[in-house]
Amino acid sequence: MSETLEGEKSGGPKPGPLTIGLWVAAVVVAAAALYVIVHLLIKPGAPAGVPASAPTGDMASLSRAYAGSPEPLTPILDANGKTVTLAAFKGRPVIVNLWATWCPPCRKEMPSLARLKAAYGDRLLIIPVSMDKAPDREKARAFIAANAPLPFYEDEALAMPYDVKPPVEGFPTTFLYDAQGHEVARMARDHDWNSPAAHAVVDALLKGS
Repeated sequence: MSETLEGEKSGGPKPGPLTIGLWVAAVVVAAAALYVIVHLLIKPGAPAGVPASAPTGDMASLSRAYAGSPEPLTPILDANGKTVTLAAFKGRPVIVNLWATWCPPCRKEMPSLARLKAAYGDRLLIIPVSMDKAPDREKARAFIAANAPLPFYEDEALAMPYDVKPPVEGFPTTFLYDAQGHEVARMARDHDWNSPAAHAVVDALLKGS
């Protein structure tokens, strides 16, 4: 009682539950409005290295969900048997394609990657990484040779699909990395990489890096 009386003497009648509820509601509404305003003012555009508008056609399923993720540090072998990692290609944007000869969609997709490489030449690095086991590695090497000018790389430990975060769920899977080694986007399943839509994606990747 004394606390109530002291409050009445010093500050007048205490606000009732209805008044307090209205104050709380007003604060919540104001905070929500402020959040919307700030969100609209600082809303980021598309990640660097992809078209500002959503990719169309065969590139419509390009995923940006993991943009910014670092490239894996998995050791892979080049055509001469030299061990390298994707870090060796930093400074230029790169497209990494995980594939295997036992994967029909991979074999279907590879010629379009070869045509994409031919169209862009030295401006674009494409790293197809074979996921074939030892008995099929020569077959994989011959398949890439038939899809020049693509280079041959292999992952003897078959580790890269698990080193990518989140792990790859199937083949083929293609990753776009910027010049700093950060994921820009990824694409599951086979696609036509020499289509106008794919060229728009690659142009944005090169421009963004």
